[in-house]
Amino acid sequence: MKSKEVYRENDSLSSKWGDINTQVTAFNGFFHNARTSLRSGETKADFIQNAIIAYRDNKTHEFKYMHCWDICRYASKWARVPTASESTSSNRARTPSSHAQSESFI
Repeated sequence: MKSKEVYRENDSLSSKWGDINTQVTAFNGFFHNARTSLRSGETKADFIQNAIIAYRDNKTHEFKYMHCWDICRYASKWARVPTASESTSSNRARTPSSHAQSESFI
């Protein structure tokens, strides 16, 4: 039996990618939320499982693109973006000694 090549048009691929992208992005949000609320003694597998449960509870269906997320999660689009409270400020906090030095130049 000779195998046929599968031909897909751009529209059908775009449509499938749209569904994958939407669900992977949503799951990735649940993953990062589970990761930031990690409790003592939990492993990486635990917070992935917590993300799966949160996704199912919120979306009312199972996350069926784990294999896609596992590939995409390392791409910059799905990288975790620190919140304002987690990011380091470019302005350094002034210590009493640095404050005194700056006043001596005034």
